[in-house]
Amino acid sequence: MAIVAPPPSMADTTLPGLTRRRVWSAPAVLSHSLLALTFQKLYLAPAGQPVRPDIAKTIENGGDLESIFGPFGTVVELASINRVRFDLLKNSLTLEYPQNRGQEVSRPRGDSARAQVVIEFANHEAADEVYTKIWRRLGERMALKPYRRDFWEMGRTPVALMIGVLLATTLLAVAANSAADEGQSETGILAGLQSFDWRWVCGLGGGVLALLQVWVYRLFIQPPTYLELVAQFSTDRR
Repeated sequence: MAIVAPPPSMADTTLPGLTRRRVWSAPAVLSHSLLALTFQKLYLAPAGQPVRPDIAKTIENGGDLESIFGPFGTVVELASINRVRFDLLKNSLTLEYPQNRGQEVSRPRGDSARAQVVIEFANHEAADEVYTKIWRRLGERMALKPYRRDFWEMGRTPVALMIGVLLATTLLAVAANSAADEGQSETGILAGLQSFDWRWVCGLGGGVLALLQVWVYRLFIQPPTYLELVAQFSTDRR
């Protein structure tokens, strides 16, 4: 009987270096004591768990991850992940995936079928490195969600202030001009408005509006605060 060569393994068909085990630990990782990333799984050890100095080399050289992380570790199948959120301000990653029975993870309120784990990092470099490695392993089934700003949510406060300043400036300038046209008055509202020069009122209001416009402009040109990967599902089902 002829000897048939076995089919190539998954590791043989992936990009060079993609199957290499990656390890991160405290103090680079704040929320967990140890994080290991393989081609198919993500392993997390609880914060406060002692980590041996040689543990990284042991994992990279093929150590048994199940025994290293033990029963209190969290194991996430990369193939099950359907959302990854990278918070650029907090340097944290949030991974969402189907909840496994008996696994102690937090989950979004009102969604018992989904689970999530949050990984916090001490700096942006470590967070970005883990995010990039996870994205590479997730492959083409995950897509970067377009970042869309809610401009009304960001700008409604300064825009409301601008409208208020514009109305107040217009009313005060008209009233001051009318008081000046009426001539000297010793009593009533006109007496108080006669001390205002409508040109100064308009200039002051215009200056405040200019400052508010700068505020709105800076809000709208701020860089994104998070990046989000979502699983792509085919919508062409006829």
